[in-house]
Amino acid sequence: MSDGNSPPPKDQQPPSQPPQRPGGPVKMSRNLVSWLVLLGLAMLLVALLNNTLMPTEEITISEFHSLIDADRVRSLRIKEDGMIEGTRKPVEGEEAAATLQFKVNYPKEAIDKKFLDEMVEAVRKGGGDVKYEKQNQ
Repeated sequence: MSDGNSPPPKDQQPPSQPPQRPGGPVKMSRNLVSWLVLLGLAMLLVALLNNTLMPTEEITISEFHSLIDADRVRSLRIKEDGMIEGTRKPVEGEEAAATLQFKVNYPKEAIDKKFLDEMVEAVRKGGGDVKYEKQNQ
């Protein structure tokens, strides 16, 4: 028999320390990394949607040459199939919501080395950037 002063059995003793979770701080750091990765993916998605949802204005060849002559082209991407896409510089006093993206369907036969050299020189003179893309073969 037991007297009143003996300790209770082990399974009935209150724990001296709270139970430790397996993993401890490592699990918390994984959770933080997961949130950072999720935030990064969300930012990437917003950036991609921003570029793809921006309206593009189709312009004529003469309007395109006017932009080039006035040094109003920020970037230009010339494709081998004749499609030229670019971003123009905004004009002072222009609305912030104005369409800056443009594209022009240039005759494929007119895009030769001389044309490319002229575009690179003219756009870079105005502080812009030019890229040329060949079609996949």
